[in-house]
Amino acid sequence: LSSHFHPEAGMAARFLALCHIMTGNVGAAQRLLQQSIRFFEQMEEQGEVYTLSIVAATHYQGDICIVEGSWEGALTCYLRCIGIVESHGFYRGLGLSLAKASYCYIRLKKYEEAEKFLKRTDSFYQTICSEWSGSVQGGGIAYSLYALIASRNGNWQRAAERLALSESLCKQMNKPLWRAILLWVKGEMLQGQDIPTDFIERYLHKGRSAYHAEAQLIFAKLGWKHEVGTESTQ
Repeated sequence: LSSHFHPEAGMAARFLALCHIMTGNVGAAQRLLQQSIRFFEQMEEQGEVYTLSIVAATHYQGDICIVEGSWEGALTCYLRCIGIVESHGFYRGLGLSLAKASYCYIRLKKYEEAEKFLKRTDSFYQTICSEWSGSVQGGGIAYSLYALIASRNGNWQRAAERLALSESLCKQMNKPLWRAILLWVKGEMLQGQDIPTDFIERYLHKGRSAYHAEAQLIFAKLGWKHEVGTESTQ
């Protein structure tokens, strides 16, 4: 990409990469994302500010790592996004990166780290935006994951509060990824012990395999073809 191109060229490369991610062509997606990042880095060398565009492309690189089954790689990308955004004082999209980093930590069975990041996400929602305006900041993902951590800690009241928020946000925003993670979380919760009967009746009326199967279908449509029920989070 030439530095004489308009910023739209870098954005076009990023959006084309997203299309390739969704169709499973991760090699082409990765090349386009690298081009987009290099383009905007060159623009910044000329005095322009395109930090958020670089963050967006880096975030998609994290998504590619998930497609390829590399949770460590995805986590590295999301942490890079968080670092860039916080160092520049740009908070747009921070909640989504925090939420996805938490998801990676849980998949890596690093629950203490996940809980720390979810608490950061919660604080971010309350200081920068409300719970409901968090709908554009990854709220549907974060609240589902927070519910899972709360259930692991035996705090079923907190789990119910967070799961209810996640269900409302997922219904309101109709984002497939949020819905998939919500379903995955419900399947993981059913591996727990001493689940209150009223909690099961309200939130977990299907079986674990059913929730995981539904989540898998959505993940596959998004290009995230990793298995969702092969590892226990308990």
